[in-house]
Amino acid sequence: MGLPTNRGEEIAWRAFFQNTFSKILPIVPVLFITSLLFTLGHYEPGNTMVIIFGLIFTFINSIFYGIIFHKTKMLGLAHSRILRLTYLKLHYLYLYDSIISIARHSYEEN
Repeated sequence: MGLPTNRGEEIAWRAFFQNTFSKILPIVPVLFITSLLFTLGHYEPGNTMVIIFGLIFTFINSIFYGIIFHKTKMLGLAHSRILRLTYLKLHYLYLYDSIISIARHSYEEN
């Protein structure tokens, strides 16, 4: 169910909204507006910090996705690049958390 939904979102937000708005506005405001609206559509109540992190993460990904789509006009290429960026960001966060945990544990032992 996720794949058809993702394709529908990307077709709506990039192929329709971003293309339509970019005909009447400069691309920077268009990227900001479409990314903000896309992010707000992914809001779910819950743990405040998780929500804030998730919304920021979604907004940043959406900005990158919009830039890639604007430059290439290819939904598939833009989507594959964002998946790769998402993986790299999550991998970096995991490594950062691991390093902090090791440093904290080492500090507590001394």
